[in-house]
Amino acid sequence: MHQKGILLLLVVFCFSMAALAQTADTKPDPALQKLGVFDGQWTYEGQSKGGPHGSAGKVSGEEEYKMMPGGGQEHLMKQKGPSGETQLVETNGYDPKNKNFTYHMSESDGDLSTGVMTQKGNTWTWKGTVVIKGKKYPSRGTYVFAPDMMSYTVKSEYSPDGKTWQVMYEGKNTKIKPATKTKN
Repeated sequence: MHQKGILLLLVVFCFSMAALAQTADTKPDPALQKLGVFDGQWTYEGQSKGGPHGSAGKVSGEEEYKMMPGGGQEHLMKQKGPSGETQLVETNGYDPKNKNFTYHMSESDGDLSTGVMTQKGNTWTWKGTVVIKGKKYPSRGTYVFAPDMMSYTVKSEYSPDGKTWQVMYEGKNTKIKPATKTKN
């Protein structure tokens, strides 16, 4: 009976330690708080410059960023442009090993984007890969926040040949509503 009690105590201890280790490992990295600058609802207007993604012309839309329970950020967007109406879902995270932010984006027209972002002052810079109509292109761009952090300009580029860069989109986003708090 004594051995069964010790064995039961040992099993409970092991499961408790495993649960504790999982809890410690799932705490969001404090660096994720920097993504909070995007949190809230935004409107935007800009200019598509044309290219493999579609025709040139005016683009406008709404988007919302919000932190997800447990860490990471969700970005939802609806827009109208020369190619019609599209929607986008993106998740942003943080890679502590490489000390950069990550993004994974999927658009309703089938385009995909992945890459990394870095932040310095009011400027966020990204680089990655965009898949447009099944073809991969290097991509890069910037978000430059106004001093009050209530608007930012966007410039997005792609490289058709891996050497030269072409502007894909330029615009301005304006915050219309702060973020609602998410419970972690």
